[in-house]
Amino acid sequence: MFIRILSIIILFQSIIFSMDDVCSSCENTWWDAYWGEQCCDAAWDQWGFDCDYMENEYGWDCTGCNCPYDNESICGDGFCTGSETINNCESDCTFNGCNIVDQVDDCYDDDCCPMSWIGDGYGDCQEPDNFGCDLSCYLNDGGDCPAQTGDINDDGSVDIIDIIIAVEFILNYEYEILVDLNDDSIINISDIILFINIIL
Repeated sequence: MFIRILSIIILFQSIIFSMDDVCSSCENTWWDAYWGEQCCDAAWDQWGFDCDYMENEYGWDCTGCNCPYDNESICGDGFCTGSETINNCESDCTFNGCNIVDQVDDCYDDDCCPMSWIGDGYGDCQEPDNFGCDLSCYLNDGGDCPAQTGDINDDGSVDIIDIIIAVEFILNYEYEILVDLNDDSIINISDIILFINIIL
């Protein structure tokens, strides 16, 4: 028992000291109850966000931080950094300019979101109560978000594909409860109109 407690203490201290090292050059640091010491350099280690992103998107002050990935660009390393974009390095960048290896595009706007947030048990659904990330288009945030009405194929959005599937059910005279949007126990053109209204 004593050895286990000692191991936990040593592990905790190593985490604290490693974070201190990460943030040591930054003029502005603060403590977060969940994440520990925070600074722009720590944001890269924790979420893959470079200093430029943290300043522009979240208003963090990165004065004095090392910001090692702000100017470094190595196409093919999985990190969308420096002047890389999806146009000149699609192996590193998503449409929103996110890192291929650890981030995904926000379903709502042009943000980047940690890939690890998909299916993490917290609903990053639609704005605004989602820590700035809408991940509902990634299979309803990996199951963390409730299914959207009309999302027949469960891809996180209601679109033309769902309408095509609904029409197939109607043409084949098959009843499917997910298609019956007006809940009248039949599927017909009325349901298709409701699908269109959801999309528009």
